[in-house]
Amino acid sequence: MTFLHYKNSIENSLKKIIKELEYECEDPQILETSRLEFGNAYTNIAFLLAKKYKEKPIDVANKINNLFKDSKIRIQIKEPGYINFFVDENDYNFRTLKESTNENFSYPNIGNNQNIILEHTSVNPNKALHIGHARNLIIGDTMYRILKKTNYNLTVVNYIDNVGLQIADLIVGFKHLNFETEPENNIKFDEYAGNKVYVKVNEMYEKEPNLLEKRKIILKELEEEGEIAKFGEKITNRILHEQLKTAHRLGAKYDLIIYESHILKSEMWTKIFEGMKKENIISYEKEGKLKGTWAIKGISKNIEEKVLLRSDGTATYIAKDIPFAAWKLGIIDNDFKYKNFLEYKDGNNLLESSYDKDAKIVKYMKNDIAITIIDSRQSELQNIIKKILEKLHKKNLERKYIHLGYEIVRLSSQTVSELGIENYNNKTTSMSGRKGIFVNVDECLNLIKQKIKEETKKRNPAENESWIEEVAESLAVSAFRYEIIKQDLDKIVTFDLKTALNLDGDTGPYILYANARSIRILEKAREMPTIKEEFNSVLKTDEEKELVIEISKMNLRIKEAVNNSSPKILAKYAYNLASIFNSFYEKSRVLDIEDQELKMARLGLVLAFSTTIQRIGELLGLKMPNKI
Repeated sequence: MTFLHYKNSIENSLKKIIKELEYECEDPQILETSRLEFGNAYTNIAFLLAKKYKEKPIDVANKINNLFKDSKIRIQIKEPGYINFFVDENDYNFRTLKESTNENFSYPNIGNNQNIILEHTSVNPNKALHIGHARNLIIGDTMYRILKKTNYNLTVVNYIDNVGLQIADLIVGFKHLNFETEPENNIKFDEYAGNKVYVKVNEMYEKEPNLLEKRKIILKELEEEGEIAKFGEKITNRILHEQLKTAHRLGAKYDLIIYESHILKSEMWTKIFEGMKKENIISYEKEGKLKGTWAIKGISKNIEEKVLLRSDGTATYIAKDIPFAAWKLGIIDNDFKYKNFLEYKDGNNLLESSYDKDAKIVKYMKNDIAITIIDSRQSELQNIIKKILEKLHKKNLERKYIHLGYEIVRLSSQTVSELGIENYNNKTTSMSGRKGIFVNVDECLNLIKQKIKEETKKRNPAENESWIEEVAESLAVSAFRYEIIKQDLDKIVTFDLKTALNLDGDTGPYILYANARSIRILEKAREMPTIKEEFNSVLKTDEEKELVIEISKMNLRIKEAVNNSSPKILAKYAYNLASIFNSFYEKSRVLDIEDQELKMARLGLVLAFSTTIQRIGELLGLKMPNKI
């Protein structure tokens, strides 16, 4: 959009001028100004050149000014050497309104058709998704939306550990503690399995230690052909279907499901195992605490010994993660066979890896980049994987294998109370599936939705129940997603229901409400404005100018979000944009004014805001109803 256009134009002009002045430096940085009186942008390049060439910054700035030729841009030199850029206001306004309201809007081409495989969610199939898992899903889905719009080709993968300890625990519950496989009272199967069976089994291990031996046997049988493996597959499939319903409710979809068990069955594991032995990455331990195991050694001074194969021959989860990571980057050319798992409403199929007779080989694109979204507690293991792949591949994978980490989610004391979780002494609470300390996503969304329904009925008493239901669901999902996305990835999130639902401040409802305001204005106008160059001369107030400038920076913020792998940047942009619009709304009449030229110009500005906030909302996965 406009700001990025002029930023690039100024940078190109400065490069030519610097070359003409026979200076040398890195690419000049064009920075945003904080106040209108400082122009549209500025640069500190004069200070950098002055230091390098022993000149005064003001003298360098004046040299640049003398050679700068652009009819649309005026330069202002400020002591001791700042260079401010003022873009022709009429051109800036017209370009911004025209581009932002164009149905064929162009997002920045950052990806250049590079292929990315993006792994997110990847929750053990033994429980319902809780709000800690939701942070992974929402980060992953938001990154998918942003990368897709900026010209990357993406394959989204949900990687499922269907042969790990958690599945063994469930089977212990069903086979040895006599839990029924059909829950009562219409409880979702994933909730029943996680909330009841899994928690109870882990309690019983302390009371009946012999159950641990049964689990050990089951864990081995899961990696083989037989009745236990088939039963585990059946349980996994049921839970996964329920998890995906929750994911779909949050707006996320996937292309592939890859099962860990199929990695062990494929040639991938053998290739990697033999490769690691050849490169002396692993060794068989004949003594000590790791006796009888295959362990990783010598990858890095900061990495401890890690077991790949236990003494009983079972694989640890990192043993399966390594060949999977190699497959994602095309280091191992071994495509899985797939069959349809489900069909989405848009007609696209979600495929799952399979060894069934009707499964088919599907050739997927070779990936330039692999992004794995997993919490920061797994950073060490992700580092191990990257180092092993670099040794096997003989290449640096710093920009190819990316771990996008994040911190955990806690619940505020008030939210803990509202959700009926007891005995936490008014402190924030972390999730623990094993201990039964967690809040399911659906449970949380339903509570948010109920609160919104009550408020929506008060505001719209004449509306029917189906409309209220639809709006409440949209607001609940948007409030939840935004509360997660607006946080720094390296900060622990303390989720608070009251904060998430606030109509004022940095919340999802606040952004949705601003959008609904703009739509209401456009509907009342009964005509859509045609953007004309003549509009620009009448948009003179600070509120109008600030709104135009903020709209113009959308593509800049998208570019920053991609380059920094930070969806928060777009959340912050959405909030700033909504705040500036609300200020404009409070201070500027739009419809009830006699000056038709001004009326149409302001309507054009409202339309530009509405289209921009909706585009950002789509990237953030916010569901934005026309009326709230």
